Amino acid sequence: DYKEPTTGALSECLFFFVAFVMASFYGYEEANTLVERQNQRNLSLGMGVGLVCMGAVLLVACLAVYTPEAGPRYATRFAVATAAETDYKEPTTGISFPINLGTRADPMAEYRLLGAGPRIKSIGPIGVKVYGVGFYVEVKGAKNALKAYANVSPDALATNEAFYDALKSGNFNKIIDIRMSRGVGRDKMVSALVEALLPKVQAVDPSQAEELVAKFEALFWDKGFKEGDQIRLQQVGKDMYLSVNGDKRPPITNEPALCKAFFAIYTDADSVAPVARERFAAGVASLY
Repeated sequence: DYKEPTTGALSECLFFFVAFVMASFYGYEEANTLVERQNQRNLSLGMGVGLVCMGAVLLVACLAVYTPEAGPRYATRFAVATAAETDYKEPTTGISFPINLGTRADPMAEYRLLGAGPRIKSIGPIGVKVYGVGFYVEVKGAKNALKAYANVSPDALATNEAFYDALKSGNFNKIIDIRMSRGVGRDKMVSALVEALLPKVQAVDPSQAEELVAKFEALFWDKGFKEGDQIRLQQVGKDMYLSVNGDKRPPITNEPALCKAFFAIYTDADSVAPVARERFAAGVASLY
């Protein structure tokens, strides 16, 4: 079930407020009783009892709201209420993605976020959050290309490989938006992307795989990437554009096979970000 956040949070806060008032009255009455007996020692004790009761209620309230289990839940509730129309906060990394996006490479188009998720790198038994990744589509083109899936439930789309194929190779412009969750050196970051890209290019155009991957790698002249950096790879027609933190770099032109292969890194069944892949399916309904 879905619990409506505002009323749920308010009712819980009201409960704690009422409990606090009751404890305050108890402490007050206890103190008055002892005053009437004119026993200074007992007066101090009574006031202490009242304060302890009030403190205990406040402690319980704070624990209920700010424990690791409850705190993120409340934070998410209020974030949704205030920022849902402009940003999506990816819950694993805490990285925010704008819902709507404009770009230099395609300035007249409106791009919309389908979904975002974490890229987790397993190092032994530990899962390291490397970056958050969002998938954006040009609204007009995607709405037309994906109309066969407009009334399909997110759960059904999440297991529909034909849908994911349309997502990566459909005739509309699209963006993979990477936002770093930690610092990563240039060689390590690019080699990880190339390692994932090469088999995808080989599946699309094996005769040019090495050449296309070399073109892709040459786009990255950075020394490294720090937490908060943004890496945006965009397909416009048959061209691929890369920008880092909004800079401008020469595109790779007329290489549709490279574009399709790159998006396949995130949309194929062996996606490097499987949680993000499922969320891409959930966002299709927002186009209609």
